[in-house]
Amino acid sequence: MPDKCSTESWSVSHKDCSVYSRAQNYNGGIMVEFSSVQSRKRITHGAHRVAAASFGTVMLVCVVLLIAVILLGEQEQSSIIALIVVSLVGSAAGYLAWRNAFYRLATTMGSAGLLSAGLFTLVLSNTMGNATGILLLASVITAGGLLGWRAAVYDMIAVLVVVAIGWFWGPEIRLMLSIPLEGVQPSEFLVSLFVLTSVPCWGAYVVAIDASNRQAWQSEAASNTLLLQANAELEAKRQALARAVAEQETLTRLGLLANGTASLEDLEQACRDAQREDEGPSEVFLQGLEQVLATRRVRMRILDERAQLASRIQREQRLEALMRMAGGVAHDFNNALAVITAVAEALLKEETLSESLRQEVRIILQTVIHARGVTLGLVTFAKGLPRQNRSCAPGSLLQSMAPVLRRTLRGRAALDLPNSLPDTHVSMPADAMERVLINLVRNAASSMQKEDGTVSIHLKNLGTGALSMQVRDDGHGMNTSTIEHAIEPYFSTWNGSGMGLAIVHGLIEQAGGRLHIDAKPDLGTTISIELPIRSPALTSRRHPTQAVASPAQRNILLIDDDVMVREAVAGMLEMQGWSVQEASQQQEAVDAFAAQKPDLIVCDLRLQNESGFDVTAELRARGATAPILFITGYMEQSQDILEDDYQVLVKPFTMKELRAAIQSLHTNASE
Repeated sequence: MPDKCSTESWSVSHKDCSVYSRAQNYNGGIMVEFSSVQSRKRITHGAHRVAAASFGTVMLVCVVLLIAVILLGEQEQSSIIALIVVSLVGSAAGYLAWRNAFYRLATTMGSAGLLSAGLFTLVLSNTMGNATGILLLASVITAGGLLGWRAAVYDMIAVLVVVAIGWFWGPEIRLMLSIPLEGVQPSEFLVSLFVLTSVPCWGAYVVAIDASNRQAWQSEAASNTLLLQANAELEAKRQALARAVAEQETLTRLGLLANGTASLEDLEQACRDAQREDEGPSEVFLQGLEQVLATRRVRMRILDERAQLASRIQREQRLEALMRMAGGVAHDFNNALAVITAVAEALLKEETLSESLRQEVRIILQTVIHARGVTLGLVTFAKGLPRQNRSCAPGSLLQSMAPVLRRTLRGRAALDLPNSLPDTHVSMPADAMERVLINLVRNAASSMQKEDGTVSIHLKNLGTGALSMQVRDDGHGMNTSTIEHAIEPYFSTWNGSGMGLAIVHGLIEQAGGRLHIDAKPDLGTTISIELPIRSPALTSRRHPTQAVASPAQRNILLIDDDVMVREAVAGMLEMQGWSVQEASQQQEAVDAFAAQKPDLIVCDLRLQNESGFDVTAELRARGATAPILFITGYMEQSQDILEDDYQVLVKPFTMKELRAAIQSLHTNASE
């Protein structure tokens, strides 16, 4: 049996031969393989019918002839019977071999049996006619019908060999078998019976071949249909693959465009064009387009956030530089103003000074007071004052300040306050909160372009340990550039001092809060502040201190690294009757304390390479119990908190302010 089902010689059907097809893309073309699975226990094919007809024909004819020979008593009856029996047994054996899938053996046995029978009749009858011709023809038909044209060719060659044997060696064979040389002619009845029996049998054989061929044609048509379907499916897959490749190339191009410098609008237009060009775009392609746009939006958001972060860092660095500059300038100016103040007050003590000169000195003091207000704003912006261990309730303070705030608006707008205000305390002294409210309301009033505007103040407990305060106005608002510079000192869009928001920012940040500005041109401004909530029952770290001695005891330790300021302050103290020990840094202060314990310590907060808090802490560690008065023109931003038994006096200060501060320390120590 051939290895593959062939329409030339085998009848193939869905039941008779299991055929499967496998299609794959190979070098740009389509290769289809047909494989037949051979199993003699499970598989049959159309040739079985042909074989059954072939072997069955021979066996039927043999049975009929055997009966006739026995009944008629023909000449050479034994030889004819032997021939018929051999043919019958050979055909039966061939059919059994065929059923057991020994196809070539079975075909060979059947053809060989017919050839042998043909040779025997040729030798016996000494003629090619009648039975001899039918048998030889039957062998060729059997071989060709069961194994194809090659087997028919081989069998025809065998027929020629048989004919040659009978022609050339027939007499010798007849002589050897004791058969007359002229041959034995069977009765005409037996020949006619053989012919008549063979005709319908071989007609059935032809019908079997025709049925097998038709079945093969149907199987071929079905196989061709399957092949066409497979080719169509492969073509569809190829087209889908080509479309997928094209879509992938488009997505790659758009991805590169998304990572480039093209605008989002250009990218969206390119995506729309790609969608229109692709007829029936796949869901994956549409998702890819969405992913490209999403990637670009994320990239733009990251770039925007990076730009905003860079801008914020730059703004914070600029503010930090401005704070350092403002603090440094304020410190130097305050020290100079402190000297001027001390000298001017000393001049006013001179009894020999004329009245006109006294008036000039008073003008100097007034100018110093004005300048002190300017430097105090710079110091506040730079967070150059120590934090005080006090709190306030903005709600209660706002209610008490309502009349003052309405006067601050100067009739330009109405003040809108909520009916109920939270009684929540924040970590900010009341005087600092008052300055915050006055500056915010003053700024809001200055932005009003109409007299019927409104300034509203809202307080809300955020529930996260912070209190929110919002001051809103419906003034002319601010653009982005103005917002970026709004908290810088001396920046103003309306002929103001430009220190209002700078002072507010410094106070809020020093209290641990945050300030945010939300404004749009012609739509008003909202200043949002968040301050940490603190319990009104503050914990105070009071140190054991002695009462301030009266000036008559003349015992004080003055610590300041600026010689001129130290001498000026020492002069003011000496004019009040104090005996002053001077020191410029910690070691000198320790030595002076060891020599004589002071009744009062006056210390600058900003010393060279040292902090006044560190110096006084060292003196406390060595047993100092005297009250401490801190003086400062500006100190670096510090987390130190001014406790209740400390006082701070901002330079420049007058002799009266110095006396009041000392008296306040005396009062606190007495309590």
